[in-house]
Amino acid sequence: MMRQPALKHTSRRAASQLEQPFYHAQRTMAVIPGMYQLLIRLHRPARIRVGALGRVRFQAGWYVYTGSARNGLEQRISRHLRKGKQKYWHIDYLLAVADGVEAFVLPGSDQSECELHRSLWGGTVPVPGFGSSDCGCRSHLVYFKHRPRIGLLPWEEFVRRPTRSVAWRARCAPARRA
Repeated sequence: MMRQPALKHTSRRAASQLEQPFYHAQRTMAVIPGMYQLLIRLHRPARIRVGALGRVRFQAGWYVYTGSARNGLEQRISRHLRKGKQKYWHIDYLLAVADGVEAFVLPGSDQSECELHRSLWGGTVPVPGFGSSDCGCRSHLVYFKHRPRIGLLPWEEFVRRPTRSVAWRARCAPARRA
């Protein structure tokens, strides 16, 4: 039996990726663009600095963030779920203090993230301008006191069967408002 050679040097980035839960999926999945929503839980209120938005107070409860991944869902979601990353987007600051995060996806959608965000019902905008600096929306973050229902495909299910994304898109597409 032939032994595998030991790695002599591993970059910190490579080593941290090996410890991440979806690293294997990130390396083996085809690039599938789409939209996504992150369901974020805060057990206690938090006051944090959010980039150019400054210090922001977040209530305890549930938050839904809507985004797009034109260059691939697996890459974007894996980054959002990774701990200890450099903060670049508004959502990175909130995820750093979150007590829990779940991802939901809409693979291959031609719908805009703004349309998907507007399909959320019953929430309030906690931070104007959050995640929407590149569009005309008031915010891409919504607050809910109780856990909202997300009508998209759970990330874990998508990771198990990414090649069936076209069929899933039809099944997961949120209802459009009249």
